[in-house]
Amino acid sequence: MIAKALAIEAKAVLFQLSPSSIVKWGEDTVHALFAVAQCSRPAVVFLEDIDALLPYLRCWDNWLADQILVIGSTSRPEQLDAATLIRFRERWYIPLPTKGKRVLLLKKFLQNNEICTFTDEEIEEVSSFTEGYSVEDIISVIHMAAVHANQRAGRSAVIQYMDCGDALIHSKPRFSEEEISSIKHWMSSCSKRGEEIRLFSFSEKGEEIGQELGHELA
Repeated sequence: MIAKALAIEAKAVLFQLSPSSIVKWGEDTVHALFAVAQCSRPAVVFLEDIDALLPYLRCWDNWLADQILVIGSTSRPEQLDAATLIRFRERWYIPLPTKGKRVLLLKKFLQNNEICTFTDEEIEEVSSFTEGYSVEDIISVIHMAAVHANQRAGRSAVIQYMDCGDALIHSKPRFSEEEISSIKHWMSSCSKRGEEIRLFSFSEKGEEIGQELGHELA
């Protein structure tokens, strides 16, 4: 979501590569993606779970060009070698949303629209049940709730509190407490070495970051 927002604000074409893409289409996917990105500049290339993609990125320096910005994400930064880290000029830590941010996100999707009208009390309860969930996790829960609603009352169904409850029973956060602790430990080690890691704020204006990227892609 963040990569998409940044690409939109920077007026660039977004390309995304994940380990599942390589499993589905093969190793040539990497070369093909960068080749198309070169023809579509300015472009943003988002490498999802870059730690798992490293075996396929041995020659990526040959694929880079002006007006191509590469963004990577990982939940295992300690597995990235120095040669990979040096390619990324900035490092950002995106924390899990606080309860207040979860409430805002849930209100955006579950209040005052045609398919659901949750009360403030119901929003508060769902936000409490989603502690430790990422933004992607929460959106996944909402999608699952919509599926439950459709199964219960057909396509015109309104998502109800019970549907979210059913979805939460069959979902869990992507990141464990051990993984979060490992990331924070890695950040602490970077700070001791004088390496800056910027904290991404969910209240930060996307257009400001997009303008910054836009200057790099110009």
